Amino acid sequence: MKRVLVKTLGYPLVHTSLLGTMTSVKTGAPAVALTFDDGPDPVWTPRLLDLLKQYSARATFFTVGENAERFPELIARIAEEGHALGNHAFSHCSLPLLPWKEQRMEIRRCSDLLGPQAAGLFRPPYGHQTLKSRLAARCEKQRVVVWSAEIGDWRKQDVQTLRHALRESLAPGAVILLHDSIHLSADVTPGPDLQPDRGRVFEALKSVLKETAGTFQYLTLPELMQAGSPQWSSWFRFSRNVA
Repeated sequence: MKRVLVKTLGYPLVHTSLLGTMTSVKTGAPAVALTFDDGPDPVWTPRLLDLLKQYSARATFFTVGENAERFPELIARIAEEGHALGNHAFSHCSLPLLPWKEQRMEIRRCSDLLGPQAAGLFRPPYGHQTLKSRLAARCEKQRVVVWSAEIGDWRKQDVQTLRHALRESLAPGAVILLHDSIHLSADVTPGPDLQPDRGRVFEALKSVLKETAGTFQYLTLPELMQAGSPQWSSWFRFSRNVA
């Protein structure tokens, strides 16, 4: 997915929790947050939950409201098994393309579906943000979280490449972007290398979880934030060409 990074003009508050975007947590503990976007999915999310349970790993699921509405039993299971629920907008659209009221509605509809069990964390679809969209999240009482590491798991890659990239992304306080589903909004054309099948990703994840058992902790984002100092960034990123 192509992304264009847009530099800020130096807003003084974008490096704080007030208007900033959290990217990682400063900590000396060998702990990371695995985060999974775009679900829940009736095929892949249960398989992922089984895998995480096998290795006593907790994660954060940034769910799409449309999927949460269709599969409430999976939302319930995610919460019951000790994982955190985050907001990934209702329809997974790029918020900067929308008017202000629609931006807020996208966030609010997903929040309403997740209910009080949600963590109050919002991840913008495609990582797309402007100051306006971040204010929309703030008005909906959501803290914006992106990531410090990603392995491009939406692209077609072999298991060895995925495993190596995931292993290299492990560092104290890292927030790692992964997907338990691939959800594109209706106005997005999938790229030729898009990989909806999560089998290879989960195989790579299983290998890393097995290898690092006892040496790394896999925490939810709220737990990781409690274990250190959240790091805030400007993170203004927007492109109309998202796939």
